[in-house]
Amino acid sequence: MEMLDLSIFIGYIAVLIIIGVRVSKKTTNFRGFTVAGRSLGFPQMTATIVATFYGATAVIGVAGFAYLVGLGAIWFVIPWYIGTLLVAIFLVKKISKFSKFTMPEAIGSMFDKRCRILSASLLIFYCLVPESIIAIGYLSHSMLGISTSLGMIIATFVIIIYTLLGGLRAVVSTDILQFFLMGTGLMILLVVGLGAVGGFGGIWQNIPPDFKSISGGLSIWDILVLSITIGTLPLVSAQLYQRFFSSSSWKISRRALFTAILCWIIFDFAIITTGLMARAQNPAGGEELADAALPDLGMGLLPVGVRGLFMVALFAAVMSTADSYLHVAASSFSNDIYRFFGKKGGEKRMLLVARGSIVMFGIFSLIIAFWLQTIVNAIVFLLTVWISGMLLPIILSYKFKLRAKTAFAGMLSGALASIFWKVISSYVAVPAYADPLFIGIGACLFGLIIADITWR
Repeated sequence: MEMLDLSIFIGYIAVLIIIGVRVSKKTTNFRGFTVAGRSLGFPQMTATIVATFYGATAVIGVAGFAYLVGLGAIWFVIPWYIGTLLVAIFLVKKISKFSKFTMPEAIGSMFDKRCRILSASLLIFYCLVPESIIAIGYLSHSMLGISTSLGMIIATFVIIIYTLLGGLRAVVSTDILQFFLMGTGLMILLVVGLGAVGGFGGIWQNIPPDFKSISGGLSIWDILVLSITIGTLPLVSAQLYQRFFSSSSWKISRRALFTAILCWIIFDFAIITTGLMARAQNPAGGEELADAALPDLGMGLLPVGVRGLFMVALFAAVMSTADSYLHVAASSFSNDIYRFFGKKGGEKRMLLVARGSIVMFGIFSLIIAFWLQTIVNAIVFLLTVWISGMLLPIILSYKFKLRAKTAFAGMLSGALASIFWKVISSYVAVPAYADPLFIGIGACLFGLIIADITWR
């Protein structure tokens, strides 16, 4: 690691902490901490939406996916565009009208307190960030030369500091910085990389033949599972809901979503292309090299100084997601669980609880990251549990009047069924089409129907 590259990285960390300290002066109450006083304008909304959803999975993961399956990586991103577009066209105005602090609070207003506490409990576990901390640890080891464990500890400390000090304002302010860092780093690598491999023609000639198909060797069932899992996530994304509650108007939120989709298309073009570049340089590469495809490509091709900027861009991608998820978890715990159990307090007390929750969930995520580094997929599976329980009750409630008991039964049935099926499939061979997501959504629908009939 050259001194110039290291200096750029240290400067980046220092700027994040300075932002947290400066913004903390404006964050004096719970409303400011959770929804930034409902004052976010178009530039802030666009940057924070783009940055929040482009973390370790969307940047390093998609590049690695392109390294493994070629053009088939588009099925990791196209469903996300479609789901976000549906939210922008049909749901953003309805969601914004709730004007709540958190998504579970909105769910409580749709149904009742039981649904609020259940959704908050699922959301908190879903928003823990061990996978992001592990990703930062690996990046720290491969790029900075420090131990993975030390990198994980430092990253957790930095994220906790600026998030607990400034709340959503700090998250959004750092997201703006990290939005530009991600874009700049990816575009520089794209240009330099194309020159190194002989342009798009050089990539096309050197990647395996099956990489040139839009299926990339994926089965129809694989594509269907990816499309449903990723495409439905924007419809029940607590991070999006909280951004809408923080916006100065629903029209700004809609414009920001449309603009974010355009930004994601540009970013994904660069990410998938660089993943293909890495494979073109190593046609015989195996699955074990996929996660390192993007970092290794940048560190190998870019000169000193520019390499430091690229390194910061990758860290920015991961940290911009981790801080948002921790913030949502802390907001939901303080607003939906602490208050639910009858704990009273003014704005300052709620602010203290929220900040304490940031520390608690950050440290808990770090502990999980140390403990479960080899089974991170079990943590990622919580996404399936969340969608299984939340998707149908929330979407149906916008069109039909669901009883609170009915909604609760559907949520609980979907979440428990997906967990149960995941456990069973770990010990017993099940058909490939029996994905826990489909089992969970099916159980949720069954629970909704039975509950509606029973309590009609």
